[in-house]
Amino acid sequence: IIKKKFLHISVHGMAKSRPTDFEIGTRNGEACSKDIRDWFCSRLQDISINFGVDSTFPGDSSKAYHRLGDPDNGYIGYGDNFNTIQFEINHYFRNEGIMYLVDFLCNTIIAFELSFNK
Repeated sequence: IIKKKFLHISVHGMAKSRPTDFEIGTRNGEACSKDIRDWFCSRLQDISINFGVDSTFPGDSSKAYHRLGDPDNGYIGYGDNFNTIQFEINHYFRNEGIMYLVDFLCNTIIAFELSFNK
């Protein structure tokens, strides 16, 4: 069990044809707390307002498995402090906009520690 808040950002790429800049997946709150999801989304608005949450890519089921565990198989998981966001990124931000993305991710990691683990 993890003792302090932990944010795992699982980075993935989307096809060029997707209409959004980003997709955030938390398995509808099973993989990440609502507070942390909302905090992450508010930060994301600094670089884009064109993103979806738990819609097109709700997140792989393994994301919730690591947080909640699997009691049927004796796996307790990491606990409620473990938060995973599946972060799907469009073509632009993986290429021409990569510096915006890198800046966002670096600052978000630092801000997470300051906001949730003071």
